[in-house]
Amino acid sequence: MPIVRPNKNDLAKARRKTDWRRLDKLSDKAIKRAVAGDPDAAPDMSRALRRGAFRRVDPRSAEVDVVAIRARTGLSQRAFAERFGLDPRAVQDWEQGRRKPTRSVASYLRVIDKAPDVVAKALEEA
Repeated sequence: MPIVRPNKNDLAKARRKTDWRRLDKLSDKAIKRAVAGDPDAAPDMSRALRRGAFRRVDPRSAEVDVVAIRARTGLSQRAFAERFGLDPRAVQDWEQGRRKPTRSVASYLRVIDKAPDVVAKALEEA
């Protein structure tokens, strides 16, 4: 499904059409009822947040030192990328700081760092 972004005119038109006085008069109960009846509404997570069901994720947790990981393998960028099924250009971009690996790729790189031979063997067997 394509993403549709309204332009300024569409937003201004929607604001003029909205009966803000009527919305201001809605009670919390009426709002909850309306949200519960909307299949597109996000689920209420307030209870889960209060009981601590979620953990904070450090945004830096995805950062990995690709240069150091590759250096420990003793491989060139191209050989490293080929051995572990990565895009050589992506490895180059990560090392030069133009891009950062996604969280899943960062996890994969950490596994490569801890057990490069096991990863290579698993990829050969696949």
